[in-house]
Amino acid sequence: MTEPIVSVILPAYNAGEYLIPAVRSVLSDGFDDLELRVYDDGSIDGSVDALLAAVDDPRLVVVRHANRGLAATLNRGFEEARGRYLARMDGDDQVVPGRFGTQAAFLDEHPDVVLVGGQIERLVDGRTESESRFPASHEEIVAGLVAGRHVVTHPSVMIRADAITTVGGYWEHGVSEDWDLFLRLAEHGRLANVDRVVLRYRFHDSGINASSMGKVRRNIRLAVENHRRRVAGEPELTPDAMWRAIGPVGRFGVTMQTRSLTLYRTALQAKASGHRARAALALAGAAVCWPQQALHRLRSH
Repeated sequence: MTEPIVSVILPAYNAGEYLIPAVRSVLSDGFDDLELRVYDDGSIDGSVDALLAAVDDPRLVVVRHANRGLAATLNRGFEEARGRYLARMDGDDQVVPGRFGTQAAFLDEHPDVVLVGGQIERLVDGRTESESRFPASHEEIVAGLVAGRHVVTHPSVMIRADAITTVGGYWEHGVSEDWDLFLRLAEHGRLANVDRVVLRYRFHDSGINASSMGKVRRNIRLAVENHRRRVAGEPELTPDAMWRAIGPVGRFGVTMQTRSLTLYRTALQAKASGHRARAALALAGAAVCWPQQALHRLRSH
């Protein structure tokens, strides 16, 4: 078979009712020169069986294996993908038509860029709550990542396959594997976001960020600290060594960021449910816990 320009890697673990719409949004994007590789990571909810019964498209490849976790599943996908550009997608989000053509053209036109994301619509309870204003330039994106701010959305990115080979894929430390990968890619090329919405990103209580926010923030700090050490020519730290090295002040900062982002998610849910007073109170709490992020949100809006 002719190699596609783009391989879309979609890991699926009990994606339920969201999986078929997610897959259909990829296949109806309007960019035909792609393969969509869905990796069933040991689902037990019947969602992948339902997908196979509902969608018949030669561009769809379904691979099933026992549960490995997200990073290991994505690494397998990257190894087996045939495209020169590797696009990420999750089983509960939706592609905005034109995404893949826009991002592939951007990489064609910017050979120094190794990863390109884009803007997202935030969906809460199925309704659009807001639209992102992520920075476009490499310098602003890296500065945001180092500061622990969400400036690139994982399932929105497209990456050069040879760049993934260079940096070695995702780490083995669990969540925040995307933050570490973005920073390692930034050490070998430039990062960018296109200035258009490419993804409808779903917020719900079962997401990884919602259920594991403390571990997410701790691992983000690990990714940032090891990025700084690599740039300085120093050896990387293990998770436990990093936690000891940042001291009480650093650990307190991670705790407050966790509380802030948990309250922010609470505010989004409350606003979507029409509880404006509860949403305002949660946003105020989020601002108190992480003032720098609150100021950044105000500037972005």
